[in-house]
Amino acid sequence: YLVKPFSSKELLARIQAQIKIAKKRDNAEQNIYNLFDGVPFAVAVLKGKDLVVDYINQYNLNEWKQNKKDVLGRPLFEVRPDLRASAEAIHLEVYRSGKRFIAKEILLELSNNEKTETKYFDAVIDPLFDENGKIIGQLATSIEVTDQVMARKKIEESGEISRLFIEYAPAAMAMFDKEMRYVSASK
Repeated sequence: YLVKPFSSKELLARIQAQIKIAKKRDNAEQNIYNLFDGVPFAVAVLKGKDLVVDYINQYNLNEWKQNKKDVLGRPLFEVRPDLRASAEAIHLEVYRSGKRFIAKEILLELSNNEKTETKYFDAVIDPLFDENGKIIGQLATSIEVTDQVMARKKIEESGEISRLFIEYAPAAMAMFDKEMRYVSASK
């Protein structure tokens, strides 16, 4: 705001100051996005209640098997309708509450090119706020952990087979943990 009367020099100085502030803000945002481009996990900035994809890193694009020009500026569930059933309620709650969402080993059925894959992800969704504290979007990060989950399940399955083998063995057998406590014993 300028109090009347004001000089053209004062008006120009204020406009230039606002332009300089806007450029610094845009440069800072771009620097953050450049940083996100190199991380080994999925990152997406989703704006507004419609969760319009404002930024997405290459890791995420590779996971989605899509390219930037087909994703940017479009709502998340328009780009990835297969995520709606499992993720829409979570995104709406983050937007409504303004609270961070963290989950481990989320099971997702992902469809790409008429092929459906079952994958596990660790995910964090953070609300993004404007300078007045109003929610304006979300920062969604995730990393695929399918291989780790499947390996753990195989180990658990293997342990269960060993336990059953000992439990039903025709001779006296027992399995102990590191502290020498019984884990399993034959009947």
